[in-house]
Amino acid sequence: MMKVKLLIVFVALVFPLLGCSGADSKPETKGSVEARTRWWREAKFGMFIHWGVYAVPADSTKGIAEWYMYNHQVQVKDYEKFA
Repeated sequence: MMKVKLLIVFVALVFPLLGCSGADSKPETKGSVEARTRWWREAKFGMFIHWGVYAVPADSTKGIAEWYMYNHQVQVKDYEKFA
């Protein structure tokens, strides 16, 4: 239940930041993209995408992928091979 609550909070906080305004949104112009990009850089925002070792098997059928080793009862010596 805690995972679901965390997911809901995450989506509620992140979704508005993605610029998802729905079907009524207008296509961006080159100028609007440049302005938005300039603002992003001046605001010192960045994006870091972390792909952990759990991304190699890419299996989240038994829950969150970060828990792959635990959920699939994988031994450390076998899990190390993903790295």
